[in-house]
Amino acid sequence: MQLARTTAEQRSEIYTDVRSLIVPGFLSHAVSIGRARFVLRSLDQADWLLLEYRTEGLTQKDWKAWCVATSIWMVNGSVLFEDETATYRLYETLKEMPSAALDKLYSALNGLMRRVNAASNIIEAFLYENESRSLWKTQGTALIERRSW
Repeated sequence: MQLARTTAEQRSEIYTDVRSLIVPGFLSHAVSIGRARFVLRSLDQADWLLLEYRTEGLTQKDWKAWCVATSIWMVNGSVLFEDETATYRLYETLKEMPSAALDKLYSALNGLMRRVNAASNIIEAFLYENESRSLWKTQGTALIERRSW
């Protein structure tokens, strides 16, 4: 049995997360806890390396708090990338949160990482699309430098 051919437009929707992994280089998801709105981003290899050293020997709750703190890139609309102490301050706040609130954020992060895995599985197919070729032409090696998967 042969599958019916599809058009680039029909396939476009399945590449939404792939596009985000390429530009801006991560997936994101907003989560509200009380009056606070957190925007999480998917973790990259450098983040996982930092987590390995930060969390050795810690409790599961502390590990979750570090993991979530590492993934938060925006709180109530304020971008935290430029603040070198933000992750540590977030960790200190998150580890004092009720477990249910931390679990909600951690669950959202797990969802993002599942989406990264799914998108990673179809990146090769995306490379054969004209849209991918256009990205390479316009963005060049900047695509590789932003890579987070």
